[in-house]
Formats: sequence, structure tokens, C-alpha cells
Amino acid sequence: VDECDLSDIDVIRALIERIKPEEIYNLSGQSSVGLSYSLPFETFDSQAFAVVRILEAIRLSGIKTRFLNAGSGDCFGETPENGATEISNFQPRNPYAAAKCSASLSVICYRDVYKQFACNAYMFNHESHLRGEAFVTSKIIKSVVSIAHGYSKKLELGVISVKRDWGCAEEYVEGIWKILQHENPQDFILATGKAVSLEYFLQTAFSYFDLRWQDYVQTNSSFSRPQEIAVSCGNPEKARAILGWQPNLEVEEVIEKLIVQELKRLK
Repeated sequence: VDECDLSDIDVIRALIERIKPEEIYNLSGQSSVGLSYSLPFETFDSQAFAVVRILEAIRLSGIKTRFLNAGSGDCFGETPENGATEISNFQPRNPYAAAKCSASLSVICYRDVYKQFACNAYMFNHESHLRGEAFVTSKIIKSVVSIAHGYSKKLELGVISVKRDWGCAEEYVEGIWKILQHENPQDFILATGKAVSLEYFLQTAFSYFDLRWQDYVQTNSSFSRPQEIAVSCGNPEKARAILGWQPNLEVEEVIEKLIVQELKRLK
């Protein structure tokens, strides 16, 4: 496995020229919204600046490779209940989202100006057991399993009325692959099209063990973020119509999958 320092364009270019990849998927970078408030420069460097370095390295190398940038639903900020579309305005409300917007615009620029095959996948929340505890979904799943086994008694969270569009990471990986198989470089939203509240996520997770979330969850205003987004939802109709991609797992199935993986980890 080759390692690559994304802060060094010469290293990136040398790797591209040696491997001559047909496709490059950029999934790197500081990806926690919460951490981006305390690490804004690091977030921009790993998300926005790194993308420009990769795009420029591709251009300078002359290698005809297809490039996909992992964008984010956070780029659109507050969305309508029926979801943001690919032509919705960017409304970043945190450093992470601002960095993602910058990266996405760079992709569009290189596609239009330098005619590179470069695409953005605006992925809304895609969950996996590989997520770290900086993500609220991982924190909830680990806490619920711990409480169910008697290792913990309480779970502290911020605002639980927020609504998010939660899908399964594996299905979104299939989506980004489909984007680069399409004959024309375009940007796509990958989402379920359904937003549910964090309270519903809690209820579903605790009910797996026949527990009432109200008996264990405490809200703590210190966990709330500035400019919190009330509703974040994506409209995946373009991906359905053009790529034939659509998510199959409902949020309840995603939560069950996460719990099963956490139980396996404990064993």
C-alpha cells in the first residue's frame, strides 16, 4: 500500500505518474464537524487545499484519470424537508462545511476550465461502524450497547430535535463508483431523501434492547453547536434517474446494523 502526503503536490504528482490510475477517489481529510470548530485551519488544509493539490497534480501529470471528491450535504446548510438538490445554493454554517464548499467549487472549476473528468458527490450522513466517537451516531450506538450491558448509566447529548438524512456508508460507496462510471463528469447528491430527528434515532436504538431512551439520556447545552442546522436532507432523484442508484436500507435498518457491529466488537 502506497502512502501519500497530501500536503505535498510533488509527492502526489509523482505517485500519480507512477501508478497512472484510471480513477481517484478522495475520501481523505478531517471529517468531524465538531472538531472543525477547534481545528479550522487543519480542516481547510486537509479538505479544501488537498483537493486543489490533487487536481493540479492530475493536470500537471497529463494522466487522464477520473477524479471524485467526497463532498458533503453540509454544504447546503439548512434544507427544505424534501431535500436539497444539485442546484441548491451553498450555505455553510461551520468550518467543515466551508472547507467542503471550497473543495467542491475547485472541482467544478477544474472540470470547466481544464476539462478534467472531475466530479463531486454531495453525500449526506452515511453511517458505518468504522466511525469514531466524534460523530454523534457512533457515540449513541456505543453508549446504548454499553448501557444495555450495565457498563454505563447515562448518555449526554446536545440538541436532539435536529433532523438528519441518515444512510448506509456501503451503499454510498457504490454511489460514488457509479458517478465515475458515467460517461460525462457531473455532480450528484447521494442521500435517502428522508430526514428523521436525533430523538427518533435515540428511540430506535434504545428500543432494540427494549429500553426507554428518556430514562438514560440527558441534554447538555454545552454540546450544542453555533449555527446548528435544524434540518439537513438531500434529494437523490438525479442519482436515481441518471445512475440508477438508490439506497435500500431504511434508517431503522442502518441503526440495527450499527448495533450488531458494536455487539460483535464487544465480543
